[in-house]
Amino acid sequence: MLNGIAALMMGLLIASVGMDYTTGYPRFTFGSWALLEGISFIPALIGMFALPEILRLLSQKDCARRLPDAAPGSAISKIAAAGRRHWWPALRGSVMGTGLGALPGAGADIAAWISVAVTRRATREPERWGKGHIEPIVAGGAANNAALAGAWIPALVFAIPGDTITAIAIGVLYLKGVNPGPMVFIKNGQMVYAVFLVFFLANLMLIPFGWLGIRMAGLVLRVPTGIIAPSLLILACLRAFAINNDMSGLLVMLGLGVLATIMNVAGAGGSGHRHGQDRRTDADAIADQHAGRSSGLFRPPRVDGAGLPDTGAVGGC
Repeated sequence: MLNGIAALMMGLLIASVGMDYTTGYPRFTFGSWALLEGISFIPALIGMFALPEILRLLSQKDCARRLPDAAPGSAISKIAAAGRRHWWPALRGSVMGTGLGALPGAGADIAAWISVAVTRRATREPERWGKGHIEPIVAGGAANNAALAGAWIPALVFAIPGDTITAIAIGVLYLKGVNPGPMVFIKNGQMVYAVFLVFFLANLMLIPFGWLGIRMAGLVLRVPTGIIAPSLLILACLRAFAINNDMSGLLVMLGLGVLATIMNVAGAGGSGHRHGQDRRTDADAIADQHAGRSSGLFRPPRVDGAGLPDTGAVGGC
């Protein structure tokens, strides 16, 4: 509880940096023109999420990761088995993702986080979370995909973008002479059906591209940490610098990265986990705040059937 409140206060403090649009007075800029527009979003994300993981990889022994032995069967059959076993988290995540995606500005990320947190609270197998369990992946992936489609509801009906993609799409529609809104279904009905058709095709194309992604991910995981961690650090620095083509992005990334690393170490020490070992994902950390048992709508029904066997987390050296 205290960790959550502290993180909230830090986030509000970071968000208050920049020019006050009401009074035109700079807040916490310390005389730097680079901070007048506030903390850059992309360098902040890289610093808060990417840099601590890169530092963790650099602190580990330089060797290739040992992958666990794969369960027998093809990737498609494993996905089908996981869908049969965890159909209720997938359905619940799809409904939640559609509703949250329809909220302007919510986006797929928030929908995925909330879906994983709710699934963690309602799961019948809490002891398997953080150990390679596929249930949070099913719930988060379903909510993520559903939110992308749900974002088109306010975009087409009210011309209010649900996320950045629909904001670009609305601009393209205006350039083409199409005005999004309630009348678009009457005056440009063929365009609406085209959007629906594209979504069906995109979901079908996820199967071959997902299969290729699985193959490529196995190759990436076999790269020694001494090679992949410096490469990721260089790419992160280049991206942070390219935002404004100056050092302000790098300084923001470095400052927030150090802050996030300290928060990770403090959180791991406070919860009894060892930093760098038996590490849980960020989704598990958020879901820990909602841990417990529940009933009713969020309780998954008992089902029988073959599920996807756990192979454990990616092994170390």
